[in-house]
Amino acid sequence: MAAVLLSVALPTSALAETTTPGDPNGRAFASDAIKAITWNMCGEGGGSTPAKSGYCPDRNKPQAKADALGKLVRSRGANVVLLQEVCAGTLNNAERGKSLLTLIQENLGSEWSFEWEPTTRAGGSPETHCRGALSGTYATAIGVRGTIASHDSTSLQQPMPDGHLSIPAGQEWSYVLCAKVTGWQTRICNAHLTNYDKVSNPDAPPLVYSDQVGIVRNAVAGYPWVLLGGDFNTTSRDALQPLYSLMPECDQQSYYTNDGGDASNETTYHGYLGVTADSDGKIVSYTNSDIKIDYLFSTAGFAQCDSRTSLADHADYHGTVQPDCSTKRDPAVCQPTGVSDHAPLYGELKGSASLAYQLRETSGVTATDSSANHHDGSLEPGVTWNTAEAAATFDGTGEITGPEAVLGTTYGFSISAWVKVAPGSSTVAAVSQDGTEISGFILWYEADDKTWRFGMPTGDTTGWRVDRAVSTSQAQPGVWTHLTGVHDQRNNLLTLYVNGRKAGQAAHLAPWPAKGPFVVGRDKVNGRENAFWTGSIRDVRVFGYPLNDAQANNLASS
Repeated sequence: MAAVLLSVALPTSALAETTTPGDPNGRAFASDAIKAITWNMCGEGGGSTPAKSGYCPDRNKPQAKADALGKLVRSRGANVVLLQEVCAGTLNNAERGKSLLTLIQENLGSEWSFEWEPTTRAGGSPETHCRGALSGTYATAIGVRGTIASHDSTSLQQPMPDGHLSIPAGQEWSYVLCAKVTGWQTRICNAHLTNYDKVSNPDAPPLVYSDQVGIVRNAVAGYPWVLLGGDFNTTSRDALQPLYSLMPECDQQSYYTNDGGDASNETTYHGYLGVTADSDGKIVSYTNSDIKIDYLFSTAGFAQCDSRTSLADHADYHGTVQPDCSTKRDPAVCQPTGVSDHAPLYGELKGSASLAYQLRETSGVTATDSSANHHDGSLEPGVTWNTAEAAATFDGTGEITGPEAVLGTTYGFSISAWVKVAPGSSTVAAVSQDGTEISGFILWYEADDKTWRFGMPTGDTTGWRVDRAVSTSQAQPGVWTHLTGVHDQRNNLLTLYVNGRKAGQAAHLAPWPAKGPFVVGRDKVNGRENAFWTGSIRDVRVFGYPLNDAQANNLASS
């Protein structure tokens, strides 16, 4: 964190607006499948202990910071990282080793590409190099799992019409950095604002924080689809109203209710205020400060959002607990519980499918996932490519098996497919995801009454206790039909759409995690593979959020 913030309550005088100019009618599902993390890595601060200004946990351990980010990216399946306060590039690498961003690149692998812009440190003479034992340039960075085709940078320090600077001379400033990614509609933008707003800093010069917010808004407003994140250094929603009026912010609501639910407006920064030390340099007292100053905005809206508060440093630095964390010790030995004073903020956009099997291959045994996630599936014996119908045909003995836990069954999600069940077929399952004893969800044809059904079992147990939405009209074997099953976890509701129209609903109050493979062409009951499909299937898609009526209709029409 570049400067000290005061702990203040969130204002309640005005509610932030949320509009979605990228999708004004709420119909879109075709933007990019993006899972993003914004994290101020606190990779260059100066203080050796919390008793000194600019303290950053694990400041001189860039490998630990890179490893922590890499672990989080893999656990969340993230494909975008927005980083603030990182050391980037090769400056002084020969003497001091690799920079933090270089280590992050190595950790995430060759599929990732990065862009960065320098941050000018506060002080009498402008500086951008990383100090002490650290190599590289002090920077704000964007990383994507893909190829950054180009990028734009807008300085946050600009002269305003009346002559004053948006950030006073001698203060820290950086850029709004936006990246265009090959094959993506969504522009990825990152910003690190200086904390000159009257709410967080009563001594701030007039206007300068609102100037910065205006610069950010102008930099991103021209993109029809955009993801914007970063450390905005304010707790005030009112101060960010120009951004809230442009697009939704991810942590303004909870996204699920199981396991006690997820909180909204979670804190993203933990600080130690009013630190005092004794004559031996040991810390005697301080006040913990937990506030939200990191944000994610997107024109597409969000399917999930979570501040990983446990990853911010919350160590007990009292001298009675950490006697070696002393200003008199050189070097001080402090033991943080996290690699930054900020928590990473994760958000999944309401984007395009997180899995998409078109099933229009003509040879081979791989069902290619055309989404950004590369969840390719494998054809088992009994499944063949039907080039005449541009589909996969199932003879009642085979399946297509994808990776494990493609979707989280305790969260909201949607599953869709074009299906043609063979005339005279028994009860057969089009799409499911395995649990241990039973599938976590099933989209199927019920032969007894010739209906389409979408169901989720009440637990991973033997037997058949399944909440199910059932179509009110009969299925037509031998006819291509579009099915969409939606799990709205916030409202405990299952909805089945047939050819884009709502066909049935059911309550589902007991979500549980099915962690087995994603499967096309069968389900699982009593621990055994079951209900193998007879007929053809194509265009299987998974969305990590509940589609609404308009989106389901649009999907069936596409």
